[in-house]
Amino acid sequence: MKATLLPPAFSCMKRRPSSRDQVLSKSKIAVLVVEDIPQIRAIAIQLFEELGCRVFDAYNGQQALKLLQAHPDIQVLFADVRMPGMSGTELAAAAQHLRPALRIVLTSGYVTQRDVPSDIPFVPKPWRMQDIAAVVVRSGQGRPEGDEGQDGLSWAVPLGR
Repeated sequence: MKATLLPPAFSCMKRRPSSRDQVLSKSKIAVLVVEDIPQIRAIAIQLFEELGCRVFDAYNGQQALKLLQAHPDIQVLFADVRMPGMSGTELAAAAQHLRPALRIVLTSGYVTQRDVPSDIPFVPKPWRMQDIAAVVVRSGQGRPEGDEGQDGLSWAVPLGR
């Protein structure tokens, strides 16, 4: 039996810009998307661009680490958990060692939050725009005051802290 990979439902829907979008477009957060499946990577890139982010992309962990070294302006690593070679969790550990202040978000359609380190934000596939925005956008809504990173972004504690 052959499986068909379908993009997330939001990819073909038009939506009205929200206040989160306006905050992101003003800040131009730099995001590195790491996904081994080109079609899924393209959807993630489009999603982050629609949120107003500057987007870099890599197809595996080794390429991602090279990009992180070459572009110190990357603030967010958004990586798939299950990739050939270096997994997203392994990439997260290596990236955090290389760049301790880097914010990391993992994603997967095969594993859940229980399967990744508890201190790393996780967004399941298929993605919902509000879930992606919630881990990247400056908000503070529903969070205690002062529960934002040094850069003003709402985050869980970076890996290893």
